[in-house]
Amino acid sequence: MTKNKYTNLLLQTLGCFISAAGIYSFAVAAEVPVTGIAGICAILYRLFGIPMGLSNVLINIPIILCTYKLLGRSFFIRSVYCMVLFAFFTDYLLPLMPVYQGDRLLATICGGVVGGIGDALIYMNNSSTGGLDFITMGIKARHPHLPFGNITFAAALAVILLNGAVFQDVDSIIYGIMFNFIVSAVINKMMFGFSSSMLAMIVTDDGKAACAEIDRVADRGSTILQGHGGYGEGRRALRLLQQAALRDRARRAGHRPRLLHHHAAIQRGPRRGLPAAGVGEERELGEQISNILPPVSAAL
Repeated sequence: MTKNKYTNLLLQTLGCFISAAGIYSFAVAAEVPVTGIAGICAILYRLFGIPMGLSNVLINIPIILCTYKLLGRSFFIRSVYCMVLFAFFTDYLLPLMPVYQGDRLLATICGGVVGGIGDALIYMNNSSTGGLDFITMGIKARHPHLPFGNITFAAALAVILLNGAVFQDVDSIIYGIMFNFIVSAVINKMMFGFSSSMLAMIVTDDGKAACAEIDRVADRGSTILQGHGGYGEGRRALRLLQQAALRDRARRAGHRPRLLHHHAAIQRGPRRGLPAAGVGEERELGEQISNILPPVSAAL
């Protein structure tokens, strides 16, 4: 979210339109099942012609009443705003626009990318379009020990299997899994991939020289922690370097890559949480750090 509430509203509005377009203009037009309440609404639309936006609002009313206290007022207001916009775009605006009527596989891929971009814009502004988001977040609020990913996956798979059973279309199950996998991948990339950073932990006896060299070459700050060995009780200084542009700065400084030092432990991931990076990425960052820092101490 930004500090400007009007910018947040604009992004949420844009996200609702893009998300609705991904579902209505691609997935529903190609009879590709989607997950959540939107997936149930798509089934009702194909069976009885009930407008997706209307059924989405009606199904969400009891869900909202049950989860309001658990999710909070501000999140509730933002989500209702997005839910109403999503219904308006789906029922009134998008039917006036052309839908994709080409290859089913291309519709799955394009719809997944478009829908993922829209959903990411909504989630990045701490909002949702209701439905299973409310249910899973409400369950998580009451039972934080339950694995959130398993809950959402089980709910998504149930809707996809229901669609395949109702319309007796095995291929739709495969396309539905592909669609929702692409949506999830795009959401993760937009919310975390573009804002990734790296954290390097260096164990050394010459802390001042290390910090000075980091500041000179990489123009990055560092955090100093004091530690000692669990066996030999030897004291060492730990340097934590938050790294985002170290690689480019090091290359501009003309440093040549060398081997990763065994005391440089590298992690990469979103700023809010740092899942481990791949081996190649760890080695590349370690090579850059080894050129910037002075030699570190022997093993503890």
